[in-house]
Amino acid sequence: MSRETYIIDRETNTLMLKSEWLAKQASKANGLIVLNDIQPYKNVVDGQMITSRSHHRNFLRKYNLYEVGNEKPKPNKIEPMPALRPYLEAAWDKLSNGRK
Repeated sequence: MSRETYIIDRETNTLMLKSEWLAKQASKANGLIVLNDIQPYKNVVDGQMITSRSHHRNFLRKYNLYEVGNEKPKPNKIEPMPALRPYLEAAWDKLSNGRK
């Protein structure tokens, strides 16, 4: 048995299969987006002019720099849970001894 996911289509206010909704959205795509090139700037490391996006990427790579807001998130370190068995056994012994 396969699970199906549904989405409410806000245009028609109806419930439809997610796969159908995604296909509908993909058919609306207008094609490519052309971005303007960046404005030339003088870099702060060696004073050379950066005149294109590729030059900017190469500059960042060369000096091991990154743009603020574009850094890769660091995974959270998950601390192991403390052993609960000794506490549970002590609680059980305390309860058991209290009944006798």
